[in-house]
Amino acid sequence: MNKITSLCLSLLTAMAVMAQDWTIVTDASDLKAGDQIVLACNTEGATAGAYDPSKGIFESVTSSFANKNDNIASLGAGTVIFTLGGQQGAWTISYDGNLIGANASKKLLLGNGITTWTISIISGDATIANTNANCGAIQFNKLNPRFLNYTSTQTPVQIYRGAAVPEVSISYEGFPYKRTMCDIPTYAAGSVISLPSATPEKDGKQLTAWQFEGKTYQPGADFEVPEKDVVFVPVWGEGNGVEQTPVPVKAVKIIRDGQLFILRDGILYNAQGARAN
Repeated sequence: MNKITSLCLSLLTAMAVMAQDWTIVTDASDLKAGDQIVLACNTEGATAGAYDPSKGIFESVTSSFANKNDNIASLGAGTVIFTLGGQQGAWTISYDGNLIGANASKKLLLGNGITTWTISIISGDATIANTNANCGAIQFNKLNPRFLNYTSTQTPVQIYRGAAVPEVSISYEGFPYKRTMCDIPTYAAGSVISLPSATPEKDGKQLTAWQFEGKTYQPGADFEVPEKDVVFVPVWGEGNGVEQTPVPVKAVKIIRDGQLFILRDGILYNAQGARAN
């Protein structure tokens, strides 16, 4: 009896999403955990860029602003997209998978120090203060352009929030998700995922590709998520699907009668690496 393997979230890799529209936040109560934000100094045409661990700062990137209280007209290359977490009075700000912290004035840390912050906003200018008052608040130094925490008064910063994007479900015809193992995932429109690379067999045929709206995608190919739900239709080919794939591969995972095999250079191996008969 032929068996078809269920797909799980672990087979897909979602890449980072960058929202296209960035709007200034003028009321701190509008912020919520999960928001994607940009730190900026709009009077100086700057947004926060990469973290410099040797200096404990976020570098300054040139961006364009329509006016002080409007969207970012053009986000500069290298601008960092932060993720807001926690809650009001004890916010967290993450960057590159690490929480931003501080243990002294003029020294920002990643994944260390006090990592909770308070946020207040007056007339569009944000005070992002560490919950340890000795660490000050994140501000912009226009004489030596950088984003850093100061106890002295520097140039105010603003918070710009990314526009919400639709959440899209992706499914594979004939391959149900194992709900006991993972939830059916959703993806932000505009994000990029990797399609499953496995090539199972069914009725003596092997999966060689996926199709969506008339376009064919090879197993493991990148796919940009559209603004609507996606159902991929499997394409079944005769015999060894590797020879029908235009991109050469050295090893292919095959699921046959519920067991995992590896096809490498024309030789079939079991999951333990022993050669299969």
